[in-house]
Amino acid sequence: MKRYLWFLSMFLSLPFSMNSQTFISPSDPKISYMGRFDFSTPERVSFAFPGSQIQALFEGSTLAIIVKPESGYFMVEIDENEPVKVNTMKPDSIYIIAQSLPKGVHKAVITYCNEGLYMEPEFRGFLIDEKKKLRKKAVLPERKIEFIGNSITCGFGVEAASENEKFSDANSNFFYSYAFLTARKLNAQYIATARSGIGVYRNYDGPLTGNLNCMPNVYERINIEKENQKWDFTQYIPDVVCINLGTNDVSTGDYDYELLCKGYSRLYKMVRGYYPKAKIVFVSSPMLSGKRLNDSKRAMKSVGNEAKKVSDNEIYFFDLTLMDGSLGYGADYHPSKKQHELMADELSEFLKKLMKW
Repeated sequence: MKRYLWFLSMFLSLPFSMNSQTFISPSDPKISYMGRFDFSTPERVSFAFPGSQIQALFEGSTLAIIVKPESGYFMVEIDENEPVKVNTMKPDSIYIIAQSLPKGVHKAVITYCNEGLYMEPEFRGFLIDEKKKLRKKAVLPERKIEFIGNSITCGFGVEAASENEKFSDANSNFFYSYAFLTARKLNAQYIATARSGIGVYRNYDGPLTGNLNCMPNVYERINIEKENQKWDFTQYIPDVVCINLGTNDVSTGDYDYELLCKGYSRLYKMVRGYYPKAKIVFVSSPMLSGKRLNDSKRAMKSVGNEAKKVSDNEIYFFDLTLMDGSLGYGADYHPSKKQHELMADELSEFLKKLMKW
């Protein structure tokens, strides 16, 4: 496939002048957003969760994106061409993401790769050819999924060469995660409410009594690190919610099984409160084994028993194939690309039957 995308990040040496281009504001109603975005400052739309996505249908031969400097990495898809990863971890703010396109209307899909909790990325608009404009708003799929998870869902270290490579923003990519791949396979929208190291009561290597910033305590935020950035749950009502948590709660040292159960229960009640009609699927960890895996699955099942007491019959459980190294590893022994592909195959088949998709 011909590549129209370029790894260009030129501010002073752009092949066009901003004065001769058409600026498209982030608040333009023809831009489609998928994910938890903060629009309180319309010209500087912020986001943090991996997989946050921007779509636009534009005229012309060139497209540049304006972002806050050092916002992270993005996967860019133009029309049906091969996706390209664009590095915005530089002091520039304007990046050419398409060039020399043929005449006509083109579709841009821009997916955030990283966890932007501390980078605090911002989308500040597009530049397109002079006298050109956005066409009608890109239509998003009707089906809707929410993925709630940890580093596995984030695509932590998925692009690393082996388990010996340490995590970095450069080798992590939600675009290759089981969550993104599952949504693509099912032609569904998604939101990924996920953070590396997080648990339902105890974060990675946290105290036995748990962490204040565990998932139930931060689930309602746009950026987990910003208490005042509250998400409006009416903006996105999923058909199904997949919860893949528990790895960090039990993976190191001692853990309190009763608090683990309470953590799952708290999160279940929050999710059910916001989404009364959604199916909720608890997904087991592919990174656990033995007692830790059994305890996490028992704790999940305790939620199912709790739900039945209030006649909630839309709670389900799904086991992913455990990692054994045969498909390789990502950074720090996290799932590899091939492992994520297997997980996506498994989960998408389960959801297809469950949802009758």
